Amino acid sequence: MIPDIKRSRTASAHRNHLDLWVCLDELLRRLASGDTNLDALRPDN
Repeated sequence: MIPDIKRSRTASAHRNHLDLWVCLDELLRRLASGDTNLDALRPDN
């Protein structure tokens, strides 16, 4: 599940011309902090 989230986040960052590293940093920080609401981590939310 986690690799799918990272993959969709990177694709979304590229599509929207966002800084990929900022998006990945946010995702990894939220996961490390114990965020268990994986739906909220999806780029379409």
